[in-house]
Amino acid sequence: VLPLDAVVNDAGEMIEAGKAFVPPRVLQEALCIISGVPGLEGDVTNTEQLAQEMLIISHHPSLVAMQSGLWPTLLARMKISPEAFITRHLDQIIPRITTQSPLNQ
Repeated sequence: VLPLDAVVNDAGEMIEAGKAFVPPRVLQEALCIISGVPGLEGDVTNTEQLAQEMLIISHHPSLVAMQSGLWPTLLARMKISPEAFITRHLDQIIPRITTQSPLNQ
């Protein structure tokens, strides 16, 4: 996900990097669809793994600009309490968020 000014030139034409551009709204909608897949609540292990995977991408600056509370919203759709989830998985979450490269890439 790139900002619009990074995918078009001064003339407004799409540059090479822009050909793979995914608008933030599309990514947000995809995450919402994935988080609402029927049957997730029956598989706690996979649901919580999915929640961990969504943690980083849902905090990308282009998504946060659209909806700052996206990750807790996704967890609510998966019937996961954000507070309880963080408490249970804090030892796994901290390394993930401290070793990630900048999210503006």
